[in-house]
Amino acid sequence: ESIDRHRVFSLLHELEQFLREDDYKAVKTLEDLRKALPSDKARSELSDLEKHIERYAFEKALETLTKVAGALDISLGGNPNGWRP
Repeated sequence: ESIDRHRVFSLLHELEQFLREDDYKAVKTLEDLRKALPSDKARSELSDLEKHIERYAFEKALETLTKVAGALDISLGGNPNGWRP
């Protein structure tokens, strides 16, 4: 299965923003992210992320989001394309 890289990158950054703002819109964004990814991509990390969000543990969720991005080989940092070279 192919990944719409721009969509995934956009969703990761939206999710990061919602988590930083303690905004429960993170739940919907996580659902959208799951739909945008093949089922085998970052499965355990996404499950952990979902658990943290459900428990309103947004700081832990942010840490886990970094792991999700890493598992997808995406940088949440300054790379404008969002993908590691």
